[in-house]
Amino acid sequence: MVWVEAAAAATKAKFKSMKKQETKKCALGINLMAAALALPGLLVVGTLPAHAESAPDKTSIGIKYLGYKDWQPGDPSAASPADQSGKRMKASSPSIYLLAPVGSQYSVEASATVDSVSGASPKYHNTLSGASSKGYINDKRTAFDVKATRYGEAASVGVGVSYSNENDYESKAISNDVRINSEDKNRTYAVGLSYASDTVKPLRINNLVVDPESRRKRTAEVLLGVTQVLTPVDLAQVNLTYSAGRGYFSDPYKNFYGRDERPDLRNQMALLVRYNHHFETLDASLRNTARYYKDSFGVKGFTLSADWAQELKGGWTVTPNLRYTSQSAANFYYDPPYPNGSQGSQYYSADTRLSAFGGITYGLKIEKEVGTSSKVDVKVEKYEQRGSWRLGGNGSTGLLPFHALFWQVGWNTKY
Repeated sequence: MVWVEAAAAATKAKFKSMKKQETKKCALGINLMAAALALPGLLVVGTLPAHAESAPDKTSIGIKYLGYKDWQPGDPSAASPADQSGKRMKASSPSIYLLAPVGSQYSVEASATVDSVSGASPKYHNTLSGASSKGYINDKRTAFDVKATRYGEAASVGVGVSYSNENDYESKAISNDVRINSEDKNRTYAVGLSYASDTVKPLRINNLVVDPESRRKRTAEVLLGVTQVLTPVDLAQVNLTYSAGRGYFSDPYKNFYGRDERPDLRNQMALLVRYNHHFETLDASLRNTARYYKDSFGVKGFTLSADWAQELKGGWTVTPNLRYTSQSAANFYYDPPYPNGSQGSQYYSADTRLSAFGGITYGLKIEKEVGTSSKVDVKVEKYEQRGSWRLGGNGSTGLLPFHALFWQVGWNTKY
């Protein structure tokens, strides 16, 4: 999501510049820092925003507010109010972003976010636990990241750090990325490295101890990418990401309700291909993305998405979007009824995020330029997943449809 919106602005600027100067060379750069909200079951690795290949000459400030809620069909006969309504989690996430030049060759980026999450935690499969003293979650996460970039004649180098903390989880990460331009400035190569150290801290729900033991997880990631200007109105990008994780991957909450035991090693690979085309006569851009994913848990999946960014008079831009994702189940995932398939010390999970399913997302974003240097935007997306929607129709059985709704409002300005 981050790359798409950043690339939209970068591509739009390039197309307008090329329209005035048809033979002018240009390049699109990329870096490793990214933020993405992962839908349940939609595993995300190696998402990249786009950046210009020269130091900014103005300071940019942005404010965003993101809201989220999810639900499933309820059971009117259930004793739990959460089970009756089918409501699950809801979240709110205000954030602020800053990009500032430092001299003529450097820039500094920083962002801060506060997430508030509450609702009934899913035990396993479709069973909620909001009415019990075990199951209601009310948590807050604070997160920030800072990055410094140096821009040179043919390359730029960025170094970043990030940190997030909540009641039961702490994450620290460092990253480094290098972007190298070809001689004609139409191609950019990217290499990125990152390392994260996460700690699952002692867990409590409504003052009940879920798990008193702290556990750790370490993840190293490498990214290789290339972005190519094909024509004055065509832009393509390919990214390959590999991630190696070691440590605690089980869900301690589901262990509290029953059993969830996963391997302490998880390797992930993602191949991402993007293609943007600008229709000059329509003053619109079509942005397409294809992504293939696999990991050592046995999950394999792919995602196809398309956005249509239509510019209108008066500084308005309207962007409808559509996305389809499909994935297979983890080797140790088992369908209902719980604890079907659980045998001794074998790995086991009933977490539906590891099931086989298909999901569809559709949404609309509306942007409006305010003056010469500011912009406001509103975006709404609806997501739904079902086992039968997996490509081929052979997804996990016995699971209720899952629904989620996202909305965001934002403002940014330059000075």
